[in-house]
Amino acid sequence: MASVFDPAELRRVICAALDTLPPDAPAEQVIARVHSALRARWPDDITPDLRWTRVSAAFGTQSVAPLFASMTEYVCVTGTPFPTGGESGRFLATLEDHVISGEIETASPQDPRPSRFSRGQTRTTLMGEGYAFAVRDHVWMIEHLHGALPLALLYPVWSTLFSTLDFPSLYHMLRNTTALVLGRWWRALWGVQRPTWRNWLGNQRARPRAIRRPNNAYEVMEIIREARSDPSLRPVRPFGTSHSWSALVPGDGTLIDMRGMTSVLGVDRANRVLHLEPGVPLNVALQLAWQEGWRIKSVTAIKTLTVGGMLAVGAHGTGKAAASFSDEVIEITLIDGEGQRRVFDTTDPVGLNAARTALGALGVVVSFKIQCTPSGLFHYRCLELDPRSLRDQATIDRLAEQNDLIEIYVFPFVDRALGMTWNELKPGEPPPAGVPVYGPAQRLWGWLLQNIGQFVIGSPVAFVIDRLWPAGAPLLARLSMMVVNRNESLQTPLDAGHYLYAYHKVRDSGFGVPERLTADAFAAYMGLIQREADRGHYPINICVHMRFMQPGTALLGYLPDGQGQRPPRVCQIEAATTAGADHSQAYYEEIERLLVGPAFKGQPHWAKEWWLDVHPFFIEGSARWAEFEALRDQCDPQRIFDNDLLKRLLLDAKRVDQWLVEHQDGVVDPREALRQLLSEGGSLR
Repeated sequence: MASVFDPAELRRVICAALDTLPPDAPAEQVIARVHSALRARWPDDITPDLRWTRVSAAFGTQSVAPLFASMTEYVCVTGTPFPTGGESGRFLATLEDHVISGEIETASPQDPRPSRFSRGQTRTTLMGEGYAFAVRDHVWMIEHLHGALPLALLYPVWSTLFSTLDFPSLYHMLRNTTALVLGRWWRALWGVQRPTWRNWLGNQRARPRAIRRPNNAYEVMEIIREARSDPSLRPVRPFGTSHSWSALVPGDGTLIDMRGMTSVLGVDRANRVLHLEPGVPLNVALQLAWQEGWRIKSVTAIKTLTVGGMLAVGAHGTGKAAASFSDEVIEITLIDGEGQRRVFDTTDPVGLNAARTALGALGVVVSFKIQCTPSGLFHYRCLELDPRSLRDQATIDRLAEQNDLIEIYVFPFVDRALGMTWNELKPGEPPPAGVPVYGPAQRLWGWLLQNIGQFVIGSPVAFVIDRLWPAGAPLLARLSMMVVNRNESLQTPLDAGHYLYAYHKVRDSGFGVPERLTADAFAAYMGLIQREADRGHYPINICVHMRFMQPGTALLGYLPDGQGQRPPRVCQIEAATTAGADHSQAYYEEIERLLVGPAFKGQPHWAKEWWLDVHPFFIEGSARWAEFEALRDQCDPQRIFDNDLLKRLLLDAKRVDQWLVEHQDGVVDPREALRQLLSEGGSLR
């Protein structure tokens, strides 16, 4: 079988890539650039992503990322960031090691004198030969093996079985290599197929040209560099766990899966700051903070979300003293549309506030620093509330003011509401007598209760209700109520505040309204549910949910209430229902029109669903959007990050500005008139 890679051509491509970088370029950058060059030369053969595995064989430890594999040929990136040594083994194959960073020292029985190979040099080992090697500092190479590949793989297998016993690494190496071989056969049979992407619920889908999974910022730079030179790879859109309901991610260019960037880059104990890559799961960040006696404010219910995804959309939890998760971020590093690294911090308040909730429009975030706060235990209690009392604003105000964290769940058709409250113990304050600490046993019980309740019982019931029995909505609402933890306890920040162990797939559309209007907004939600029930329809069959927060400073965050005055708090009120609930679409659209009107001035969350002709953010937030657009002109002049949703938002801004100018001489405030128009289902198109 003919070789895919001619050794001389492979060396030429590698050396040409090295010539584009300075001699002291970091190893990560060198690897990313060489990998990109190899992909450009052999686009159908070199894998687009680097999947690393640690390999320990013959006393030498190295990391390996396969790039190509067939039965007779193998190309990989291999090396180590620290000193090591060992032997190569003897293969029924010829081996070329192209050094791209650092230096390797080798010796063989044929020539026992040490030979050194550094950047741009190649060591060739003929079939049946072997050599001893030593790495004094670090080395990275492109390894090209051509011969009997299955026999070559026996060496690491044998070494694992009788020396290192590192079976997980062996498994990952064989899995990654086998995937490349099978993938090549699959493409030969069926041709190159576009990958598919779908979000958590399945209401958003895409067939992009490529889905990439970088490991570091330099690989992100190369992805953007490729998109700049090839318009078919645009737009470039990052994603994490894909939990957003809105169309923030879909695009037919390049989607970047950020879940490979999971490094904790630093812990600043003096200033209580965590430095994280965007793919770090929230539960990992919370654990890191709690180990230091800190907590992160305003975290979401789902602790498996990536912190980068939370930052992009301004995700939040609940807390009278907290804004969104993004508002606690004090430094953001991203790769912009020019492929350059940009840092926004507190010395540039406008830039930082734009980047705090940027919807992926300014660039791809590769790291950020988040400010933590000292924390102790929280006293958790679950209050049983009369849903009718929540139509009284004084009751809402009292609940929000008396508790550090509170969220309210109302279950339609059950006539029951639950207020989940957390209050932090002050330094030196003794815990309440007789209240147990929420420990591993309680956590396990909560996990079992929610998983069994939602997936074993709730999901099958939801399936039946969606398709066969809409009138069974009260049963599902009651089941949802039963999985809420009612036991008073002392909780750490790992468990306190807007927390779920399990979360089956639901639709969720929510609005931020001024806290002073919470009771009226709640009455509107429940009034429409009751009206539909009177008609025999059951659009909301899980819960109506309320939580409270500060509006924050992000340019695309929740807007101030009134004439530029910062409101005391915002209530995020939302309704959750099953994916195919009876008449849910009509309900969501009607409650949306009602809440964005002059009476409430509601703003939908960027990550949730909305259906209005124009996004209501632009009615009051045109000045903020103008600042945001000015920064986009600097960060992404070619608009390589613009998908259909971002293009629509820009059009929304222009439509609103034009409408306000045309109606500024009217008797009524043009913004009020526009809200009224939208609440009546009007259009600006």
